[in-house]
This record gives sequence, structure tokens and C-alpha cells, in this order.
Amino acid sequence: SDEWYDLQRQIQDIPISFVGLPTSDLFMMGRPSEPKDGSSRVRGTLQIPQMIEQYQFQGTFGINNVGNAFTPQGNCDPLRLASMCVGVYQAGTKRDAELLFQCISTSAKAAIGCGNLKVPKLEEGDEADFVIFNTNASNGRRPKGSLAELIYDPPGEKTTLYTGHVVQVGMG
Repeated sequence: SDEWYDLQRQIQDIPISFVGLPTSDLFMMGRPSEPKDGSSRVRGTLQIPQMIEQYQFQGTFGINNVGNAFTPQGNCDPLRLASMCVGVYQAGTKRDAELLFQCISTSAKAAIGCGNLKVPKLEEGDEADFVIFNTNASNGRRPKGSLAELIYDPPGEKTTLYTGHVVQVGMG
């Protein structure tokens, strides 16, 4: 709409990131007005992919306060959130998967002031901040051959490195 374009023009040089919280939004929204009326439950969340692609906003999505009254379900795994967002945003193309991955990686770091939107190039001697995913078929999961397959069916096993040190190994 024209309002989104107006907002984009007004904040174009200000470092603002929009953060969607789809797990909380989907749980809290769409309550029927009648206790037994389940036919009308419109639900939604901030349309982060559209905001990035159509309006050139900076955006990401995350999970807040898992296990409370507003988000009793799920876990804090960003890759599983990206997988859920395939359905939430009807984002089933290879390009969509790349954008969802960007939202849980470089865009998320940029939103909290810990990086920029450029995909880092690892050089010898750099401190390593990354995750290694076990992409082999195990535990009944499909093998992963692409980023899209990683998003569609996240592996359970992974190793997380932060500043060059292993900080987590195993299921996550």
C-alpha cells in the first residue's frame, strides 16, 4: 500500500529493523468472539518477506519467551522457525528459502547490532561464528543437498561454534 512506501521513504537512512514474532502472533491472534465459534479465526503476523522484497525494509523474525502464556509451544531453534515460516508466508521457492535463512542469520545479527547484512567470507585466522549441520539422512530424516532442503526439513544434529570455540554439539 502507499502507507508502506511512505514509511520506507521516511526511514530510508535510519537503521531500523522490523522483527516479526510469528509463533506468538499465531497463538494469540484469531480468538473467536463466541467461545464455541471456531469458523472465524483469522490469524496473521508481520509480513517480513514482503517487507524486505517489496519495500526494501530491513527485517527478521524470531521467537520470544518460549514456554510462557503468549508462546507455550515450540523451541528457540531459528532453523525450525524458518521451516515453520515456509507455511506461514507461503514461501516455497529456492529464493524464498534463501530469504528465510537470511532472516534467521545475517538479518537477525544486524537487527541487534552484531553485524551487517553481507554474507561473511571466512578467511584463515578469522574468529569462527557458524553452525555445522549434519545433512546426512539419519533418524528418519531426508538427506539435505541444498539450503532449501535444510529449511524445509531441519536436521536435528548440529555443532555450533562461537568465536572459534564449540559451544553446542548435538540435537537442537
